[in-house]
Amino acid sequence: MKEYQPWDDSWRSELTFIPWPPDAEHREGLPPLPLYPVFNSAIEQKLEGEEMWQTIGGSIIYLLGHEPDHPLADLYIQWLRLFNPQLAHQLMSDGTNFASNYNFPSAIWMLQAALLLEPGQVEANFNLGLAFSQLGDTLRNDKYFDEAVSSYQQAYQYLKNAIELDPQLSMAYYALGVVCSRLGRPEESKRYLEKSIELEMAKKAPKASDEASGRMQPRPADRPNQDVPQKM
Repeated sequence: MKEYQPWDDSWRSELTFIPWPPDAEHREGLPPLPLYPVFNSAIEQKLEGEEMWQTIGGSIIYLLGHEPDHPLADLYIQWLRLFNPQLAHQLMSDGTNFASNYNFPSAIWMLQAALLLEPGQVEANFNLGLAFSQLGDTLRNDKYFDEAVSSYQQAYQYLKNAIELDPQLSMAYYALGVVCSRLGRPEESKRYLEKSIELEMAKKAPKASDEASGRMQPRPADRPNQDVPQKM
């Protein structure tokens, strides 16, 4: 099954690619790129200087978030890390805010871009897994069952990443339990839910709130009592 993403190819029409002129000035410390994406609107506005650099950076983020396996992804990631070392955390925060407001397309591409820049972000893995899980619920309710299953499968992988990075993250075990239930894996669901309870019970002292840590909260309505409906 092809991985489901909550957008079609129309986003590509917003970008154009320009060869980096060999004699062009470039920002100090940033290497030239063979091709760089720019929003068509920036070309139409004839942006220059810092505004142009910002829109190049934004265009690269937009491209990577939607197409993380782009052939020039490694070069773009290196360029962005030099352009703004704090970018991964900004994207994680913005993506989390979009997901909290149920804007899953924007949340998912921002969080995917954040993880390309910094794969070890626990919160970005957790929040992306939760966004895909909630997207799966929406798709299932709208009877897009194949797309829902794909979303749950992606949620499963990102949540697994989160607990590998932070084995004490009880919320991720709970969310995994919900996702496994949606995928029709009751035994696995039970193990993760029991682990979540065990970790909660083992806490001896309160920690920083989830809101302060930047982690999304699973919705109260997420309860592991329904499997993914099958097409008749």
